[in-house]
Amino acid sequence: MKKIIFVCLLCFGIVFMSCSKSVSEEDFLLAASSGKNSDIKKYIKAGSNINTKDSNGNSALILAVNNNDTKIIKELIKGKININAQDNNGNSALMIAVDNGNIEIVKELLKENADLSLENNDGDDALIISHKKKQESITKLLVDKIYK
Repeated sequence: MKKIIFVCLLCFGIVFMSCSKSVSEEDFLLAASSGKNSDIKKYIKAGSNINTKDSNGNSALILAVNNNDTKIIKELIKGKININAQDNNGNSALMIAVDNGNIEIVKELLKENADLSLENNDGDDALIISHKKKQESITKLLVDKIYK
């Protein structure tokens, strides 16, 4: 009888810990997408999985780039997030920043050596996206970085 109770408690503990972890990851992604910089700092300090993704493959960095949130982006970079993570469509944070036309975020990501050779599911890289979107200043910046 004691063994059964112990096994049940052990299983409950494992299930509870696993649920707590996923809630923490959801909270982390929510903080990144809603601009809660103090929460991001708290979660990083607590050891949250900084590279977790949502069901669409969006990392916290991609969510922050989508919101043009430079404060969150800088915190995530300080926390050593995978800067080249791609979502389910193959888009990286750099590609999204280019698509949004946010040159300051593009500069920040390039400063951190974002990979310019990554392609999304359509076969487009950041340079092609900038050209298609007629982002002339970003296109020049990317070309300069490639041929530097």
